[in-house]
Amino acid sequence: MANKKLLKYIKVNINNGATEEQIKKALLDAGWNKEDIQEAWVEFNKPDESEELKMLPKDKYVESKTTKTLWMLLFLGMALLVIGVVVYVVYNNSGQVSV
Repeated sequence: MANKKLLKYIKVNINNGATEEQIKKALLDAGWNKEDIQEAWVEFNKPDESEELKMLPKDKYVESKTTKTLWMLLFLGMALLVIGVVVYVVYNNSGQVSV
């Protein structure tokens, strides 16, 4: 595991527009060990887990589960609508004979 101070220094300076060479030189001039700097760069350049997950193909099970859930909600909504219409018609026509 690379030194957290080195990783933070690298990240801040990259975000501020410094080049890799400039950062490495500044760290060496400040007395940091060359191996520690290299270890920090290797870790800094590793993609984080969220980037790795974005590269994975979508799980078909998750997609089908989502689709199934949407169909169930649509069916439930339609059923409630039909029940509402039936109740409305029955109560508004109570006592009246419809042909």
